[in-house]
Parts: sequence; C-alpha cells; structure tokens
Amino acid sequence: AVALILLVLTPFLPATATQVEYLAVEALGSDTPVVVRGEVTNVSAYWNEGSTRILTETTVRVDERFKRAPAREVRIVQMGGELDGVRMTVAGALQWIPGEDVVLFLQDSMPGRYRVAGFSQGKFGIRTDPDSGEEFVVQASLGAAELVGAARSAQPDRMRLGDLLQRALPQIYEGE
Repeated sequence: AVALILLVLTPFLPATATQVEYLAVEALGSDTPVVVRGEVTNVSAYWNEGSTRILTETTVRVDERFKRAPAREVRIVQMGGELDGVRMTVAGALQWIPGEDVVLFLQDSMPGRYRVAGFSQGKFGIRTDPDSGEEFVVQASLGAAELVGAARSAQPDRMRLGDLLQRALPQIYEGE
C-alpha cells in the first residue's frame, strides 16, 4: 500500500534543479568570442514564431569592447519572460535591469543575437565601492540552477573589475 501511494505521488514531487557545468573565469574568457562592458538599455519579451514559448531580448549599449564586439550594441536572447499575462520561467534565467552596468561574456545565438556564456555565468554586474571608488564585479546569480563540476570556491563572489579582465583575457587586457 505504501509503495502504491509513493508511486501515485511521485509525479507531484518537485523536480531537481537545472544543472549547469561550472566555468572558471579563465574558461569564460578563452571560450567566448565576445566580451564587452555596457549598460542595459532595453528588456522586452516576445512570443516565438509558433507562440509556444516566451523569449526575452535584452539590448546592451557597448561602452567597452574587450574581445570582438561587432557593433555599438548587442542583443541577448534567453528563454523565459512575461508577456500578455503569461509567465514562462526557466531555472537560472538571468534578470536584467535597465541602467544596469555589466560585463558580458557572449556566444553567438541566432543571427544578430547572442546568449550569455555558461548559461548565466557570463554576466557580471559592476558595482563601485563607495569608500575607494574602485569598481568590482559580482557574478549573476544562477537562481535555482545548480553548478556541477569544479569547485566554485576557486572563484570569489566579488572581485576587482581589473582582476576579472586580467584572469579572463590575459593576452588582451593589460590592466589599469
């Protein structure tokens, strides 16, 4: 009887989190074709062609090009979003805020659009220390997604912007 109850309830148990392979900063830098710093200027959701999925497109004005940025702005597409009173949620999907200052490690997605490398590991928000004025970065949260692979302890939660660039792009970025 207990086995029957468990069998009946199994479809209603919560699923495990989305798993994402951990990427060190060095791997992000070497494995992604585009690395930029910029400001989020627009975030908009839309239906795919068959109206079966909601996608979110984020436009980022490129302020600095660290590695092959073909234009003054980049457009990033990800699954999920909210539109017409319908919300589609994807575990670990990025949150975007207009005006947000970011460093992005990008991979080609669809023509003229990119996706953030490593699911969402390639998005770093830039903050300024109020006392020193020094810029540092904080990696975007993966939310409900779970990192697998190498130990995350090798990468600090917060690091100087210059340190991020030197570790990720040692052959390109010479520092401050």
